[in-house]
Amino acid sequence: MLSMCRDDARTALRRIRERGRAEGASLLRTVDEVCIRGKMAPEMRGLPGYEEVVRDYEEARRLSQAAVDSVAATSPGGDAQSVRARWEARPKRCQNTLDWDAALGIKREASWSNPSRIGGNQPIAPGSLAFGMFSQNSAPRESSPYIGPDDHLVRLACGYDVGGVDPSAARRPRPWDGALPDGDPRWLFTRALQKGMADPARATLYRLSLGFHCYDATAWKVPAFYRAYLHCDEANDKTVPTPEEVGAAAEAVFPGRSWEKANLVFAAQRALEARKRVDAAFLEAEARSPRMKALFRDSADAARREHAEFLVRYEAELRTLAPMTAEALRPGAHEQMPADCAETLLTLRSRLEAELQPKDAEGVRFLRGGHSLGFQLTEALAACYLVRGDVARAELESMSLLKSSRRVTEEEKVFYARLDAQMQARRDLPTQEQRQQAIPNWESLEELPQVPLTQSASSALITQVRGMEASTLLIGSVESMPAVVVSKRESPEGVWITVKKFTNSYRELECQDTRELLHFSVVGRTLKPVFRQECRNVGPVKKQTLQAQPVLLSKEEASLVKQGMQLEVLVTSNEPADSVLVNLWKKQGKKEALVVDGIRLR
Repeated sequence: MLSMCRDDARTALRRIRERGRAEGASLLRTVDEVCIRGKMAPEMRGLPGYEEVVRDYEEARRLSQAAVDSVAATSPGGDAQSVRARWEARPKRCQNTLDWDAALGIKREASWSNPSRIGGNQPIAPGSLAFGMFSQNSAPRESSPYIGPDDHLVRLACGYDVGGVDPSAARRPRPWDGALPDGDPRWLFTRALQKGMADPARATLYRLSLGFHCYDATAWKVPAFYRAYLHCDEANDKTVPTPEEVGAAAEAVFPGRSWEKANLVFAAQRALEARKRVDAAFLEAEARSPRMKALFRDSADAARREHAEFLVRYEAELRTLAPMTAEALRPGAHEQMPADCAETLLTLRSRLEAELQPKDAEGVRFLRGGHSLGFQLTEALAACYLVRGDVARAELESMSLLKSSRRVTEEEKVFYARLDAQMQARRDLPTQEQRQQAIPNWESLEELPQVPLTQSASSALITQVRGMEASTLLIGSVESMPAVVVSKRESPEGVWITVKKFTNSYRELECQDTRELLHFSVVGRTLKPVFRQECRNVGPVKKQTLQAQPVLLSKEEASLVKQGMQLEVLVTSNEPADSVLVNLWKKQGKKEALVVDGIRLR
């Protein structure tokens, strides 16, 4: 056995010296597995001549590694043979996610039964790389909380999907298209940059990665993918980092790793070249189709200008409101709401109320939900009252949220500006043929696209409020049983309001949706249109005698109420003190409103 090992080690070394690494690689691997690490290796180590095996093996390994380093040190690009040779010589850390982690000092088992980052499972350690990121086929496409921008950045740094680095990239279709699902790196890098999640050097590489995935790694179809193009154009602030900027950033993020640095600089060059081609193609499409440009780019630009003015005008209010908005949108019990949240928020609302001077129901709707600041106040109050256990008031705020769409962030305003323009185009261009002629990417549009994540979080808050164990009842809301005030009686808890008995004649009501769109409601991340209804009485006339139950109001609310007025009060079941005055009219029949949705009219 020793004689065979000595001959094989000598032959492997000679082949590598004379004909190159590839010629001796197989035999060298046999020497390693049998003679160096095999079962009989311990017995041979003490025999004369074994030191020759080790000497030739070590020299062959040194020459082989030197050959690998030499190829790896070459620049990306070149002919197919050069690209393949360089790829096969890539560092071990860029071949296996376990080796990448090991190079960072992160130890984990390769077993699929362990809680590693496999298919969205929790990471075993901070900074560990998601399994599948070095797949030769494509990057993971599923949305997972454990696959983030850094995972995609490492994949790019190691050269995967980069033409001129990864030899299989030329044979495979580009990994991305006009769809932008949540797990798409074009979304992940956009959100990371918007939230300021990275230091300046890493942010530069995020911008590169966004630009590369947008322009070089997307299989563009013009003009069908116009919306995806605008996402890329806007998200990267119309720039892709230069190779010089990328080189400096790569040295900071991946110090001493020449392979990763060379790949990232090369990717920057490709991204810049691809961007010029993609920009030219879509600018030409815009020139041919001004209605398409107006629907998507111009409407969004107007929304951004409006949002910029909003941020300046309400800078002080937004500074106070921001942490409470973040807490309201955070899943959970919202326990971080300040103890004085209601007082602070109601003070801000009173200022806005003084500015807007709501004089009717439409004015109140705009105050509570149509105005960007008003919506945030209503949203935060819903969470605030929820935490404080004021069920009726939380329910009133959530009812107002249901009547409006969340147009608070720039992303939301752009989203709805484009959606409104899309709906207007449907009205202006009644036939599919007219739409496709004026807006050539019309077929690729989703009729009801996914809403921004913040809108979905706000919708979850509404669901949370309306899902409370304590139920509420709106006293006086039944048309046949109006709450017309008969008397008031003070008590330690507040003021009790007693209402009249009524004997009514009525017929059943039948309602149908019209085509007039009022607003959108949100279920998860799906939009649902809400249309105005037209109702009519049907069936025979019926009679009944009814009386709404007495209600308990605060002294402040009760001071507005007088005998003969009609009101509606939201009351928590079995908790009469947990109530809120919703609507109040001077006269029976809902005439001359004084209070609408809890807001006193001006």
